[in-house]
Amino acid sequence: MIIVSIDLGIHTGIYCSDWNEQKMSFGTSLQGTIEIRNVENFLVWLSPELVILERMPPVLSGVLAGTYQNILKNYQVQLISPSEWKPYAERYSNNLRGSTKHERDALAMFQYWFWLKENKKWTQQER
Repeated sequence: MIIVSIDLGIHTGIYCSDWNEQKMSFGTSLQGTIEIRNVENFLVWLSPELVILERMPPVLSGVLAGTYQNILKNYQVQLISPSEWKPYAERYSNNLRGSTKHERDALAMFQYWFWLKENKKWTQQER
């Protein structure tokens, strides 16, 4: 199961990993920064089963708004509010790797999602 965590912005942070539910382990992972105009092509190439995405304010415009809406429309998405994942990241994610803040934020959202999944905190998938 390919899972992609995205910190969407003009320079978008990406963290991607291959989760094996039977083995309860992660395979290959990928982390980096891509420009907003390349995000949708990147997702088509990866074909993820789940996209972890930060909940964005309703007043978006331009390429950012279009990309956000297309991700919501075309993928199974778990939305996470900044007020949810940022306190977790500050408390538990001391040594986040990544070259940029966006890369570290994408990894922090992924770790937060996984922590909630393992602790059975998700009640439903959001779209």
